[in-house]
Amino acid sequence: MTNLITQPQLLTAAATDASEIGSAINEAKAAAAGPTRSLAAAAEDEVSAITAQLFGAYGQEYQALLHQAAAYHDQFVATLAAAGNTYAQAKPRSPACSGSPAEPRPARRSRQ
Repeated sequence: MTNLITQPQLLTAAATDASEIGSAINEAKAAAAGPTRSLAAAAEDEVSAITAQLFGAYGQEYQALLHQAAAYHDQFVATLAAAGNTYAQAKPRSPACSGSPAEPRPARRSRQ
């Protein structure tokens, strides 16, 4: 039988820490939104326009990736918090955690 030992308060603390990381991601996403979405051409020639368009496309891809990363992060934090809550609720109901002494194991015989 496999046993899992966890401390629900540590899962909750990890979810809180991960949520703070998510806040930093969102701040970076907001700060980069303007400069990466549209770029002005350096000059009024064809090469500058194409270059600005190319880097603007990269900026839009970057914003899409940031959006996906933020969504993944939010899901991770929610799952981590839910796991902590589930363990916290299940622990009192578990017979192993009820405070009753465990059955003693038979003594091992030493080989000589």
